[in-house]
Amino acid sequence: MAEVDPVRVPTPTPEAAPDRRSPVIGEGCRFVGVLTFRGEAWIEGDFQGEIEARGTLGVGPRARVGARLRVDELIVAGEFEGDVVARHRIELRATARVRGNLQAPRICFEEGCIVRGHCRTG
Repeated sequence: MAEVDPVRVPTPTPEAAPDRRSPVIGEGCRFVGVLTFRGEAWIEGDFQGEIEARGTLGVGPRARVGARLRVDELIVAGEFEGDVVARHRIELRATARVRGNLQAPRICFEEGCIVRGHCRTG
């Protein structure tokens, strides 16, 4: 029998396929507690608690998050309430609705986002 080379399918990166991410907490799901991870994670449902991560946390457009966060990078497109310390940056997309305190070396605000709280950069 002849040997067949396995077919390699490239894994899409977030830059190549931004809408094909896999949520950690999917739409319609609710999680209460502590979440820790490395890499990238997206919340598309409801989360209440605390998150500690070495990587990027994304909050999808229909997500509702109430938490204390310590992450490398935060991207918010939905609702977020709480305190954030990001080691690298915070990105608030146009659909973001944020209430709380944000701290990061860089914070990016897209036109249309709503922020009620304090922001600290540097």
